[in-house]
Amino acid sequence: MLTQPFDVFRFDFRSAASLPPESGRTVQLEVGTVTAGHFHAIAFWWTAVLGGPAGSCRYSTEMGQEPWQDHWHTAILPLC
Repeated sequence: MLTQPFDVFRFDFRSAASLPPESGRTVQLEVGTVTAGHFHAIAFWWTAVLGGPAGSCRYSTEMGQEPWQDHWHTAILPLC
């Protein structure tokens, strides 16, 4: 792993103001590395916190975070 995990986007479905507009949204990030090396793919996942403010139910597709998985999996995007 060349970087620590970082948020690409974050929004709250309960707040219309936090959702991207229909036209989309662009975010530019500068990410520092934690070690030298080369990368050939990008892994991404999502986490949903459902329920009250305490997040009584959490679902994540992050590898190793849930004891079970169904049809949602971590996505690996190879770079050519």
